[in-house]
Amino acid sequence: MNPPLRSQADVAAVVAALKEGIIDVIATDHAPHTEADKLCEFDAAAFGISGLETALAALLALVHRGDISLNTLVSRLTCDPARILAGGRFASELGSLKPGAIADIVIFDPNAQWMVDTSQFASKGKNTPLAGSMLKGKVMATIFGGKVAYKDEILNPKS
Repeated sequence: MNPPLRSQADVAAVVAALKEGIIDVIATDHAPHTEADKLCEFDAAAFGISGLETALAALLALVHRGDISLNTLVSRLTCDPARILAGGRFASELGSLKPGAIADIVIFDPNAQWMVDTSQFASKGKNTPLAGSMLKGKVMATIFGGKVAYKDEILNPKS
């Protein structure tokens, strides 16, 4: 990842800035590089990891440790960036669950534990240092434009 957070002091400063509202938005740079781009000398390897499937659970670790509130995390990932990107247009609708708003919704279980298995990634990129790790917090469903775009297998049992 670029730039890397190299020390606990770096991490603590970012967490404090999130709490204080100095950092308005949390975003990921999902970087699904090929295996060839990553399996080379360290200095020649492409920056980034596949973060699409692991971002929420990795960030929920901050909530589970008590570093930030769940409301802060959800706001920084959703309605805060939506309002900034809207630039005033649709600002009251984006990132809102009010009637008539655009239905872009993620439903998640903050306590669901799961093991990172890159073979199950929807992304073409499989590179993550979290492979094989147990994470706490899982996306259960995604609704985009009012239509279900993803449902976890637990919600979609095979008959």
